[in-house]
Amino acid sequence: MLYLTDNQYGADFELFLTEKISEDIAEKVVDATVDLRAKWIIDANSPKSMAMEKAVSKMLDIPYYHYDAKIQEISELNQNEIAAVKVIYDVTQKLLCEKNVDSLIVYRGLSWEQRPDWWEHVEVGGVSPIIKHRTLSSWTLHKKRADIFVDYSENNYGIVLKAA
Repeated sequence: MLYLTDNQYGADFELFLTEKISEDIAEKVVDATVDLRAKWIIDANSPKSMAMEKAVSKMLDIPYYHYDAKIQEISELNQNEIAAVKVIYDVTQKLLCEKNVDSLIVYRGLSWEQRPDWWEHVEVGGVSPIIKHRTLSSWTLHKKRADIFVDYSENNYGIVLKAA
């Protein structure tokens, strides 16, 4: 991961990314990138995070999935936020291109009180296509970090999903 981020992580990486984004971008769009990233980091299931996932899915022309039956409606981003999402995407792609990265293996930790029906075809040790598993939410390059999000207590089901 540090190779991809020029040895930056945490708050330093956020500053590094904001500086990359700030080049030739309107200040209110830069502010929106900072706000959206902060909200997503704090809670990937917040209304703003879900709206961001939906906007990116639309931008990339990929299906949008979410699995929380309690969520009946997902809000829309405003113009500055949509521009911010596009800028975040463009800067990320540029950074990956500069490092000659054309694919990654990522992990996501998941837990439930009841095993979801849609998950019965997941194979232990297998690699899953990322598209149907909330493409834009809470993925990491580190399996151990994903494992932190799995509740292994007695009456729960959990898994670390590996996707490419």
